[in-house]
Amino acid sequence: MIIAGMDRKLDLHLFTAAVIGGWNENSQGDNEIIGEVTGGFKDWIDSIREIKNYNDEIISLKNGRWQVKDKISVLLKYASFFYDSRLDSIKK
Repeated sequence: MIIAGMDRKLDLHLFTAAVIGGWNENSQGDNEIIGEVTGGFKDWIDSIREIKNYNDEIISLKNGRWQVKDKISVLLKYASFFYDSRLDSIKK
């Protein structure tokens, strides 16, 4: 299910998407929060779109609403990203 051979940036962005779980790209509030967590919404969402193009079984998109389909599998795969500094930025 997870894409083999993704670069580190895509790995990190997929991990962040799994922590978030779901969001509405038409919501300015969602976009602002994600932008704060990731350092920039546009770069992050471009990566998420790229991941979806590789494999649409990981992330669903309908009417601007994104959802990570199997968050637990993604989180387990990328458990090495669970650093306090990363989680602290997401908690804010």
